Amino acid sequence: MRALILGVWLLSETAGVAAAAPPPEPEVIYVEFKQMAVMPFFVGSRQPNVDESMDRTLSCPVGELCAGTPGIEPGAGRDLTRMVYEELRRRFGDQIVSLDESRLSFAEVVTDESLDTPRGLAQRLGRAMTADYVVIGTLWRYRDRGEVPGMPESPASVAFALYLVDVETGRRVWRGLYDETQRQVTENILEAGKYMKMGVKWLSAKELARYGVKQVLDKFPSEEALRMPVPVP
Repeated sequence: MRALILGVWLLSETAGVAAAAPPPEPEVIYVEFKQMAVMPFFVGSRQPNVDESMDRTLSCPVGELCAGTPGIEPGAGRDLTRMVYEELRRRFGDQIVSLDESRLSFAEVVTDESLDTPRGLAQRLGRAMTADYVVIGTLWRYRDRGEVPGMPESPASVAFALYLVDVETGRRVWRGLYDETQRQVTENILEAGKYMKMGVKWLSAKELARYGVKQVLDKFPSEEALRMPVPVP
């Protein structure tokens, strides 16, 4: 009798284990990377937090992001936008939407600079252009040689950030920062190799910016990485 009771108990325990449902699988979105758009640069004095986890640039109203542009010439943002577009076009080809098309569509999605954020605009622009990703750029310093008051020998200085946003989720996929003021090789021998790549000469802001775009985009996600599944938070 005791053996029979034990056998019944073991069967009931086994049945309970077998009946237990497995934990649910996390929901996953697969991004089918077909097109990417480059949004016109935002130009202003606001700088992103160096700590990527604390960077709230994409959630900042555009009006605040673009406030105060001392010393930045009007065409600087346009130049940076084209540099980024050309570098990505060289890498991804026709998957990068025409820059003229992006500019026209962007002019139509901006509605209220006190409320619109870069993230929200990127999602609206991406949906309007059926793009999977949108590249966002912010520029807060663009200064040519000799432009610091009272310092005729001051070097060129450029600082900008690039962000890649997934249109479907609004998630920031990648960020790259560039903040550089040219110096003579003799001022920092540890970075001599970097300055030799730029050329042993004083650069203009445009030349420094072009070098910076290539440097930052060297770490841009590959096409394979952009096709990877994205877990839903």
